[in-house]
Amino acid sequence: MIYPKYHKFGDRELRIWNALLRAAGIHLITPFDSAESKYQF
Repeated sequence: MIYPKYHKFGDRELRIWNALLRAAGIHLITPFDSAESKYQF
């Protein structure tokens, strides 16, 4: 596990992860938690 279970991502951290994943060729990223979306990844 990279982060603790209840870790809250800040805006800067989400932008960094988004840039990293886009550089890896992953483009469809949704920053929703399980309460907002039925999909978990």
